[in-house]
Amino acid sequence: MPEPDKTKEYKQGRQARLDRKELDSCPYGSKIHKTLWKAGWNDTDKEINKRMGC
Repeated sequence: MPEPDKTKEYKQGRQARLDRKELDSCPYGSKIHKTLWKAGWNDTDKEINKRMGC
């Protein structure tokens, strides 16, 4: 399996956060794909909050 941050699900989760989509808007049903997508969303959210000083 590729590194998590190299997967399309992770990248799509990151893009979803940049597009201001909600965390629960994950389009995946399987646990592994959902986990990767949410990891991308969460990592991007942390980066945004850090830049904003939160």
